[in-house]
Amino acid sequence: MTALVELRGVSQRFGDAGAGRVTQVLSDVDLSVAEGESVAVVGPSGSGKSTLLHLIGALAPPTSGSVRIAGTDLAEIDGDGLADLRNEIVGFVFQDHHLLPQCSALENVLVPTLARRRADRAGARERARGLLEEVGLADRCDHRPGELSGGERQRVAVVRALINEPRLLLADEPTGSLDSVAAAGLAELLVGLHAEHGLTLLVVTHAEALAVRMQRRLCLGAGRLVEG
Repeated sequence: MTALVELRGVSQRFGDAGAGRVTQVLSDVDLSVAEGESVAVVGPSGSGKSTLLHLIGALAPPTSGSVRIAGTDLAEIDGDGLADLRNEIVGFVFQDHHLLPQCSALENVLVPTLARRRADRAGARERARGLLEEVGLADRCDHRPGELSGGERQRVAVVRALINEPRLLLADEPTGSLDSVAAAGLAELLVGLHAEHGLTLLVVTHAEALAVRMQRRLCLGAGRLVEG
């Protein structure tokens, strides 16, 4: 199978080496995620799970090593190219939904389409409504985030991540702020969307109930990423 995500020898450090204040977060990490695969990365708080996701999502460069997405080395792309990659290939779901409070669910879903140079506005609106219906929110399109439950807001965030038809969906503790019932519902939703849309899904999570639903489970600790 073709690898959509490839990390080779990736390390990430933060701090001032000159002042002797350096924190080594990731150390010589290798990772390959095949197109269409679902992978969970688990590990304790502060182990670097979110940092790993940010590197894969082109939100930050590694201190050393290479990150390739869809065959492209991110170090070889300029700022505009990275923005295009994030908008067209990668979708993000965070622990906090980050919805715009003044906008309806439908309007929030459409926000990522505004950055596309040749966006089909009517087609995007139709797709947004179809995705909201797919996740059980057909009757909530015109509701603002304050009128939605926590689980509903997170489902809107998932749909927003899918609106530009990404090949790779990155989810950072997507159930972390939800109660057990809503968390179970979101886990079921992510698994279903992975199967239905053929997404490559990479989830970092503390939730074992979500991790076991993925096809592969990786553990991150002491800066190292291992199978298991």
